[in-house]
Amino acid sequence: MKRVLKWVGYGLGAVFSLAIIAVLAIYARSEWLLRKHWEVPEQALALEGAAIAEADAGEGRRLALVLGCYNGCHGERADGQVFVDRPNLARLIAPSLSHLAATRSDAGLVRSIRFGVKPDGTSVRAMPSQALYHMTDAQLASVLAFLESQPPSDPIEEQNEYRFFARLGIALGQFPTPAATTTAMPERLDPDDPDDPHAQGRRLAVIACAECHGDDLQGAEFGLTTPALGIVRGYDRDAFGTLMRTGEGIGGRDLGLMSRVARGRFSALTDDEVDALYTYLHETGGRDLVEPATQ
Repeated sequence: MKRVLKWVGYGLGAVFSLAIIAVLAIYARSEWLLRKHWEVPEQALALEGAAIAEADAGEGRRLALVLGCYNGCHGERADGQVFVDRPNLARLIAPSLSHLAATRSDAGLVRSIRFGVKPDGTSVRAMPSQALYHMTDAQLASVLAFLESQPPSDPIEEQNEYRFFARLGIALGQFPTPAATTTAMPERLDPDDPDDPHAQGRRLAVIACAECHGDDLQGAEFGLTTPALGIVRGYDRDAFGTLMRTGEGIGGRDLGLMSRVARGRFSALTDDEVDALYTYLHETGGRDLVEPATQ
């Protein structure tokens, strides 16, 4: 019996040692990915001169609302906040955009917003840069003009905290960094293609909806499951407009997160934008992003 217990002890010790090695490997791999540096060509950081000259801070505020960076992830006035705090996953801090706008150059802000790369070359985290990448120069310039018009708040000193399951997902490639995605992306979507009736609606869907519904608009899971946006085919134009303006689903249903996002963000969409978004999603369900050759 003593010999059996001895070998059981050896076995448990080996298992424990392997577990420690695995945890250390997960930490090392995730830390390497979090600290990895990314290069963005300087020419990619320059906004079109006319876009900056014509930037409208009022339009920038509206766009900031639609995109969720104002009265959204970064707090009611873009002054920053803790926006994720989940046990065993992560505690993530959305920084003060008013502070960043007052302390960084336009090129530095473009680098972080459009490409997801911080001044030190590492990637931002949990920011939908792969969607914001498709903003036009005029849109981005307007948002920057608005943020720079705000009185700067104090920076948030607290740092992101990545807990075990977040580090496991990062190490396994399930949570790729925004910079890893954006630096490999093709040219931005063109909202003004005269030969494409869905150009404006597609771009709106990508920059405003992909954050929750997946880069291909076919649904995602990020703590809760979101549907593919082909679900819009179940709405007529009036019902869709009601959803965007009030958050009220068909039959007066409250749709939880979607209802809150619609009231706080999508109610700032113009009528033309709602029309373009509805037409695109109703006619394609976003499938052209998955199967472009069949559309």
